[in-house]
Amino acid sequence: MTDTRKSEKTYVKNDNTATIICPKCGTSRKVSVDGLRSKQHRIKVRCSCGYVFKLDLEFRRHFRKNTDLQGEYNFETDARHVRIIDLSISGACFEVRGPHDIEPGMKGELVFTLDNRNMSNLYRKVIICTVKGSRIGCEFLNSNTPSRELGFYMRTI
Repeated sequence: MTDTRKSEKTYVKNDNTATIICPKCGTSRKVSVDGLRSKQHRIKVRCSCGYVFKLDLEFRRHFRKNTDLQGEYNFETDARHVRIIDLSISGACFEVRGPHDIEPGMKGELVFTLDNRNMSNLYRKVIICTVKGSRIGCEFLNSNTPSRELGFYMRTI
């Protein structure tokens, strides 16, 4: 029989520790996940009560919000319309259509409009971090000073 339970999630702190809370009995413990950052992000946990569950370790620094925003990515020799599929204070993931030559390390600009009441236009200089087919992950450069619009947008559901 297949286990169809949804896996639990915990966030990893800067010191590479995570707090694991058993969904059955509520027992919690703090553990080191130092060796798992570059390897495994889903682990199997056995609680002292005997309950076994899967746990996803979230290493991201900031919460990601699923979105469906239109935008444009501009870099040295190309400009493309993109669809921003998730967003955080420090970065975004977007999709491009068709073949592309975007690679990690490339720098460019991401321009998009939030779907908030003010329809806020945002402009961010970015560096590409990951490329998985048509999905591109980027980090905002100078993201330590987020805009008020983006900060407020991330707090709304």
